[in-house]
Amino acid sequence: MGVFCLTEKSDNLLMWSHYADRHRGFCIEFNGLKLNDFILIKSRKEKPISLLDVVYNKELPSIPMGNKAVDLDDLLKFLRTKYEGWKYEDEWRIIATERPNESIKIPNGIITSIRLGLLVKENDIYKIITCLRDKPESKIKLFRAKRKFSEYGLEFEEIHY
Repeated sequence: MGVFCLTEKSDNLLMWSHYADRHRGFCIEFNGLKLNDFILIKSRKEKPISLLDVVYNKELPSIPMGNKAVDLDDLLKFLRTKYEGWKYEDEWRIIATERPNESIKIPNGIITSIRLGLLVKENDIYKIITCLRDKPESKIKLFRAKRKFSEYGLEFEEIHY
């Protein structure tokens, strides 16, 4: 089983602090409609994959245990539920129930941009630019985060490579 987590907001300061190595990482932006279509097609042709919005709740979901196998719907409910205090994340999850240690190739046009954190190392920027130049047909844009001056927040400036 594989779980891949996404958010709707690339400029959320807490997301950058918690999940992007304190602004030293990067964020991959996807075209949501194309990603959803890709998952639906892949799920019909191959093994099941789900794109699910996270449900934020006070109560922890339970999985009925017993002598039978765990019901897939109960498992998906469990995997897509988070404590309500994390609601600001606006999270989605891609859950592949039958793909242990298997990667999925994303076709061109689904990844739209890469957004670099405030503190990303120059060497890492060079590596990302090299990868993007090796795939010019992908047309992926590159942005770097900058601090807003008049308020707490981020804005992104495009890097033309």
